[in-house]
Amino acid sequence: MRRAPLTMSLFLLACGPGNCIGNCLAVDPVVVPEVTPVPEVTPEPQPEPQPEPVRQPTGTTSALPTTTLASLPLMPGTEELTAREGGRSFRVEAELNDAMHFYERQMREDGWTPASPPVRTGEHALLRYARGDEQATVTLTESEGGLVGQLWDH
Repeated sequence: MRRAPLTMSLFLLACGPGNCIGNCLAVDPVVVPEVTPVPEVTPEPQPEPQPEPVRQPTGTTSALPTTTLASLPLMPGTEELTAREGGRSFRVEAELNDAMHFYERQMREDGWTPASPPVRTGEHALLRYARGDEQATVTLTESEGGLVGQLWDH
């Protein structure tokens, strides 16, 4: 606190007698620039990740309408993963042999006949069917938590 009175007295001496203290203490007004408010930026919505498209097996085409695909049976408890023109994929909690028997029985009941004998190699199965001019393929693959399957009309 001793420094404040000393500093003030020196300042008053610098102004001199007869000078108005107000003139000595006058300070240019501070200019504060106007602040333009920044509009709130709303992030653009990001598209939801899309599941991988169902890929048809090599050498097949989807020349027939997908009404055939919609009529192909799904096992009870099936979770459909994707549905695209010509194919759809699904997951189901089932054993590979049980799923093969389901499709062999259900496809026959729906008027389909085997186009070739069923093929099973390890964790995979391939079943092909025909009904008139229509053809359908069922692929099944064992995975954690059940099976992943695909149905194709071609």
